Amino acid sequence: MMSDIYLNQHGIEVSKDGGRLTIKSKDGQVKYLPLSYADCLIVTASVQITYAAIMAVLANKGSIIYIDNNGDIAGELGQKMGKSRQLVRQLQCYSDVSKRQEIAADIVKKKILAQRNILSVKNKSLQNSAIKSVIVKLSALAKLAEGSKSIEKLMGIEGVAAKAYFDTFAILLSGSAFKWNGRHKRPATDPVNAMLSFGYSMLEKDVRRAIATAGLASSIGFLHELNYRKDSLVYDLMEIFRPTIIDKLVLRCISLKMFAESDFVISDGKCLFEEDAKKRFIAEYENYVGQDDDDIEMSKRKRIILEAKGLVKKMRDLEAAEIKS
Repeated sequence: MMSDIYLNQHGIEVSKDGGRLTIKSKDGQVKYLPLSYADCLIVTASVQITYAAIMAVLANKGSIIYIDNNGDIAGELGQKMGKSRQLVRQLQCYSDVSKRQEIAADIVKKKILAQRNILSVKNKSLQNSAIKSVIVKLSALAKLAEGSKSIEKLMGIEGVAAKAYFDTFAILLSGSAFKWNGRHKRPATDPVNAMLSFGYSMLEKDVRRAIATAGLASSIGFLHELNYRKDSLVYDLMEIFRPTIIDKLVLRCISLKMFAESDFVISDGKCLFEEDAKKRFIAEYENYVGQDDDDIEMSKRKRIILEAKGLVKKMRDLEAAEIKS
């Protein structure tokens, strides 16, 4: 059984000892982890990992992900290259305008429908006319995305849908301990945006691993342009799960009053988790993503993998259709 290991305390030292990793905290406490369990090391603090430990994790087909103080993924070691045949197919689909457009449209449609479904569930009890109007608007935008003929138009549709969707958060969060003044990403300016942004980083590391599991290249996306600084396929697949995993989790945490204003620090216009609160949010995320989805007996993490494998099938089907024609 493999697992995510969070290295989130300053001064931790990680070394290799035979077939296991030794994790020594600053106060001298030592834990041992079999290498077979070391699927992913997630570094969120100033820690030391020996060369031997790094090589052992990578040889075990694992990865090491570094998250900076802002909650963004700064870099990753391991799990970058896909399978050669799929790399060729992926690049061909990207280069073919019609194939790329079809895949990108599917991504945007799935994201918008996920946003609509969240609001539909929430509005069963709220019965708010403004939210109802947004639900109708999102349904129309999803259909528009399906028929869109350009990536530029798709991005515009996605942006309109996102604004309409996030505008409803002021209603969804009314009566809670937190205020909503719109989506602010870089930097997050308030606790709700801080939870969303940090949550998306947690989602990113699971999407990266799903892409590697499916044998895809993270750098070749379809909705997002090729960018040497970002892995565009990661951001493509994240779009589908931002609403269904992170947005739902954040709304749940707020509804259950799991976090308070005192769990955040605001400095120079930037809002971040306090360290203990960050650890609690990570624990909530890991528990939530491991639970079965509402409409299927499958964990959310496995559903991410299924989506990545579904993309592989989609590309094969497009290739097969081209050969037949």
